[in-house]
Amino acid sequence: MKLIGVGGEPGVGKTTVMRLVLGGIDGLEPFNDGPVKGLRTEDVAILGVYEQDDLFGGTDRLAMSVQPKALEWLRAESENGTTRAVAWEGDRLFNGSFIEQARGVAEVHLFVLKASQIVTASRRRRRGTTQDSVWLSGRKSKIARLELEYRAITTELDVSRDDGAERAADAIRMAITGTTR
Repeated sequence: MKLIGVGGEPGVGKTTVMRLVLGGIDGLEPFNDGPVKGLRTEDVAILGVYEQDDLFGGTDRLAMSVQPKALEWLRAESENGTTRAVAWEGDRLFNGSFIEQARGVAEVHLFVLKASQIVTASRRRRRGTTQDSVWLSGRKSKIARLELEYRAITTELDVSRDDGAERAADAIRMAITGTTR
């Protein structure tokens, strides 16, 4: 089983990119295993909640305390043997503790989405979020630390350009399913 994590600074477009990824995977159905929720096919699972009009989707919609249950769920999926790929995006599970423990379950690859500070600030402003500058700085530092610590398993994807989200989605979908569409 392979695990695909997608992270980045607030406003970079993680949920937008993941919605594009989801649009290219046929047969996704919702699942709800207690605090672990998502979408799945017979052999692919995407952790997180993606509802039509939500600004923030993915693992940000799961309980703050989901990490231990998500790790239990991953272990069970690995032992089951039918799930070949699990993906997630968002701050809730994109952290060193989760990544390190997940590496004990399966092969992990991380994608870090990048955009200029001007682009991310504009996106945050457009969606009406008012995140504190100290908190934003902390998220930026966290992503930089994870990139450095896990650079051998991390791919950076620039989503600043007009086609950046689509190109990122294709790369992530390829990692999950083996195809771009």
